[in-house]
Amino acid sequence: MHRRTWLSIAMLAVGASLLVAAGFASPAESGSTKSDLKKGGTLRVNHPGGDIDDIDPSLAYATSSWHIQYSTALKLLNYPDAPSPKGTRLVPEGASGYKVSSGGKVYTFTIKKGFKFSDGSNVTAANYAYAINRAADKELQSPAFQFISDPNGSNIIGAQAVRDGKAANMSGVVVKGNKLIIKMTKADATFLAKITMPFFQAISKKVSRSKKIITVEGNDLPSAGPYYVSAREPNRSVVVKKNPFYKGKRPRNLNQI
Repeated sequence: MHRRTWLSIAMLAVGASLLVAAGFASPAESGSTKSDLKKGGTLRVNHPGGDIDDIDPSLAYATSSWHIQYSTALKLLNYPDAPSPKGTRLVPEGASGYKVSSGGKVYTFTIKKGFKFSDGSNVTAANYAYAINRAADKELQSPAFQFISDPNGSNIIGAQAVRDGKAANMSGVVVKGNKLIIKMTKADATFLAKITMPFFQAISKKVSRSKKIITVEGNDLPSAGPYYVSAREPNRSVVVKKNPFYKGKRPRNLNQI
């Protein structure tokens, strides 16, 4: 997919999902106040175009499924719930910050403490490393692989070895305490936009490394964002509920969708 296309899809998903999570209107854009927004209750959404493509965070790659992912994901960086230009600028989310070294080839993210998955387990740097390596898994065949293995763009060291089945994990993805270190073969100015895609959100190790998630019941698919998928029946329904352990700043006015 051309870069312009995936960036357009990403921005569409960001905007739509934030409107859903906030109750369909941002106070800054609608002229309403925060107290005017609907609190609680269930929002029922009809999806007449058919089923979503996937519920698995490493595989979902359509606008409708990314709406869900943006409401459930805890990413290293995210777009804030604000009108432009602020809403189009990446800010730390699961990471408290990051630094770039080695001429733009090494990114070191410091992971915030206190975030939890919907099953109560802590989010650590290892959960982000797991997501990145899962995206390259030979059996899963995630479309995310193209964004971290491009010799002419973002190419994480060892990504191809994992896809070829020659290594279990990328040598360029290192966890040291609360630090996630990502090493690439060359500098790429688009890397932060790519690593912010839903594919690379914190993923619980409870999720199979190589087996696709198809159906969901309860906390089969824990997530660490404002919401989590509590039920998924293919070709029928998806239920998204509040993550009871979420302490972040993103809006979550509805009880479930």
